[in-house]
Amino acid sequence: MNEIVKIDVIDAEIFSGEEIQMLGDYYFPGRARVQTTEQLVELWINSANIKSAQTKRVYCQIALDLCSWMRDRYSISDLRFCTLAHLQSYVVWLKEEKPVRGQKDRKGLSQNASAKYVAAIRSLWSFGTKESIGYFPCNAAAELAMEWEETLSQRILSEQQIWELEEAAGILSDRHLLLFQLIYYSGCQVGEIGETEATAGKKAESKPGLRWKQIREDGDCIIVTVTGKGSKTRSMRLDPETSAALLAVKGDASPDDPVFPSCSNRRKGRALTDRGIRALMAEVCEKAGIKFSPNWLRHAHATHALKRGAPTICVQKQLGHSSLAVTGKYVHVNPERGTGEYLRNR
Repeated sequence: MNEIVKIDVIDAEIFSGEEIQMLGDYYFPGRARVQTTEQLVELWINSANIKSAQTKRVYCQIALDLCSWMRDRYSISDLRFCTLAHLQSYVVWLKEEKPVRGQKDRKGLSQNASAKYVAAIRSLWSFGTKESIGYFPCNAAAELAMEWEETLSQRILSEQQIWELEEAAGILSDRHLLLFQLIYYSGCQVGEIGETEATAGKKAESKPGLRWKQIREDGDCIIVTVTGKGSKTRSMRLDPETSAALLAVKGDASPDDPVFPSCSNRRKGRALTDRGIRALMAEVCEKAGIKFSPNWLRHAHATHALKRGAPTICVQKQLGHSSLAVTGKYVHVNPERGTGEYLRNR
């Protein structure tokens, strides 16, 4: 075990509930603004700091995991009593002892998985120390080490692998194939196609999924308008082949109907969820015997389009990158042409 766990930390159970209340009221005068750790987490998850629905879900789970661990290990139910030593002990536990979901014999998260937890914790403490929040007296998490391992190169699929995955998707069903083609040839994120819901009961945070009213024809292509991270809207032109495949399944659907309706009777009339799309892509993964996730298709789109000569600015706009620097990671303007066409031109 890392030496950090040998640092003495205060166990909250030496104080009574009333004493903890008095200490909290004295040392944390911002209590009137935020009453409890639960309230802090709720405000944080729904703040402008966390933009995507997927990140909201992940960060919420990390916060719940942290709170549960602190209660079990140190009898701390109020995160304001956590010191840097407490947080460092938690990070050591993540790296060395936390059970890995789906792998019974393995304990300890990978470097990037641990870094994701640290990023969430640092974000929570940074939010809680804001003057408008006033929950934490200081940012104890600011000194937590966060080390990311560069894995982008490991998540770039070759064009041969894309062809094999596309073939496997076609064998499974037309629905598998169309979703695969849309994600790869458009560069969309799963949350821009499927219905997402960040937190139960927070309808305002939900995204209803791609609807036909977001699609308009333009010659032999279609232009799709989606809402990405940070509620930023962008329009992108799809290549003729993907456009034709999408329009072929429209039938007599109304503008408000989902492009990919759910097959569940319980969700009749609603769109396939982002998790449902990931499940379908997992089936493609198993069928082809090639490891990938939907986001890998987005990485592949950028890499392959740039390799085939697509202008960097076009790829940036198609994928909705915040800057050319982000798009530039995939390199080691013609607005009349969508970048998916570069991929079709084999």
